[in-house]
Amino acid sequence: MLINCNGDAKFGRLPIIPGGGTVLVEIERKVQQAESVETYERWLSGGLSAGELASLRAGGISNDLNQNGKSDLLDYAFGATTAFDLPNSDPICSLVTNPDTTRHLAITFDRALGRSDSKIAVEISDGLASWLTGSVYAIGADTPDTGLTTEVSRVNMGSYERITVADKRPAIGTRFMRIKATTGPTPVPSPAP
Repeated sequence: MLINCNGDAKFGRLPIIPGGGTVLVEIERKVQQAESVETYERWLSGGLSAGELASLRAGGISNDLNQNGKSDLLDYAFGATTAFDLPNSDPICSLVTNPDTTRHLAITFDRALGRSDSKIAVEISDGLASWLTGSVYAIGADTPDTGLTTEVSRVNMGSYERITVADKRPAIGTRFMRIKATTGPTPVPSPAP
């Protein structure tokens, strides 16, 4: 069985071993030192003047200044140094096995520390048409365990955290997970169906 995560050729396909097992994906990463609390707008300008940034946007570069296929807001939430840099890594889809041997869909992502306005929500769907909000991560307002998802692990990596969140339903049938980043109000987890 193969899982294609986010259609991203950089990660390609992750093999899932029939009957269980563990898949380890090693990613080279650039570790950054957390400087001070940063806001999305200050990060986005990356030292550019308002005029230079407006000129780039007028030239057709909108919401993806580093042209990596992900929104600037996701790059910011995942820990890119500037809007022209690449984040620490992309989210990775996997299956996790509970002690009772049931497998659950999971997603692992990096959350930059020191970015006070960054909020990350793990969303879940049965068919891509509508999404429910599971675990939510916002400075001082994390909701790692909800009726839909649960945090499996959180590791402090210095300037960012690596977080794995799993679906509470066993991995049977069609199920999707994604990450949504925002600087607006903190998302509210959806009730379990």
